[in-house]
Amino acid sequence: LPKKKYPQQLVVRIPPSSYTLKCLAKDPTDPNTAVEVYFQVGKDNTRDRVMVDLLMEMMYEPLYDQINDDEPLYDQIRTKDQFGYHVSCDCRWTNGIIGMHFQVVTSCKSGQEAEDRIEKFIADFRETIVNMKQADFVHHLVALAKQKLDMFNSLREESNHYWSEIRDGRYLWDVERQEVMCLRTFTKEDALKAYDEWLSPSCKTRKRVAIQV
Repeated sequence: LPKKKYPQQLVVRIPPSSYTLKCLAKDPTDPNTAVEVYFQVGKDNTRDRVMVDLLMEMMYEPLYDQINDDEPLYDQIRTKDQFGYHVSCDCRWTNGIIGMHFQVVTSCKSGQEAEDRIEKFIADFRETIVNMKQADFVHHLVALAKQKLDMFNSLREESNHYWSEIRDGRYLWDVERQEVMCLRTFTKEDALKAYDEWLSPSCKTRKRVAIQV
């Protein structure tokens, strides 16, 4: 099938602003509230894709000298603030568009409280990046590189990986090696610049959508 005849895969372009959508749960007796905050970065490219991975690594993984600690996001919102039993953040790739999302599921807080707490964590994390020691930053770089260069556990896993490249239309058979080569060029200043552009509450061009259920 010629490429021009492929069915269109459309993604809504979020304008530079912050939006909150509130939805009623299908089950009115469900005591839980789920909140997801999504940040849209832009069209897929290696540098932005790897930088998003690095920011999520920094927010989600504990440092090597804090091996008994939970992940920063989970530790703060779940363990210390007691907001809910599910707290996570991750990158998102949607039909060629890069993004990041943060999730909280709670039975003891309102949707607005959960959304505000996610926003506060993100705002406070800038100081974490600024004060991060170079050795700690390098630790995150190395941890992410090792994760990307992990061997496949089975032929099925390797096959699925290559089929995903075909399905997504990227055809980057050595994408992990390319991403690690890109990762080697990153500095802490690069991470801070990306944070300020994509996540910072003070940035007027960030693209943010929050959904409360």
